[in-house]
Amino acid sequence: MSFEIIGNAQPPRIPGSINLASATVLKSNLDTVYGNVFNEGTVVATEVSVLLTPNQVIGQTITRTGTAAVNFTLPTGDDLDAAVTKSAEGWTFKLSVLNTGAGIVTLVANTDVTLTGTAAIAAGALTQLLVIKVASGWSAMVL
Repeated sequence: MSFEIIGNAQPPRIPGSINLASATVLKSNLDTVYGNVFNEGTVVATEVSVLLTPNQVIGQTITRTGTAAVNFTLPTGDDLDAAVTKSAEGWTFKLSVLNTGAGIVTLVANTDVTLTGTAAIAAGALTQLLVIKVASGWSAMVL
């Protein structure tokens, strides 16, 4: 399902983490907002902690499968800068993490990337982050 922005209308927002059993919308293709494209992403099937790449996080939905508790470390600020041509202060993208696995996924900040909000994503939950280029690097905020 995708949402079309008409006039000042905005696509529905899914705040924080939600229980998938009660969700009516599990994942959505997100449209272009403020000049940045949001896309559906990849499945990360892992039983070990991983360092995410810019291609896995910029405007993506990561669907995690697996049973163990794992850490997803965000890319470094330098790696994000290198992946985004003309990234200027205020440039934004959205990252969604859908944990369909049995273990908790914990998001971890990295060099020049700060993380604000609840970093733990429970089994069966969806968490969305808004990532913003700031003067001192990147800021990832859990919505």
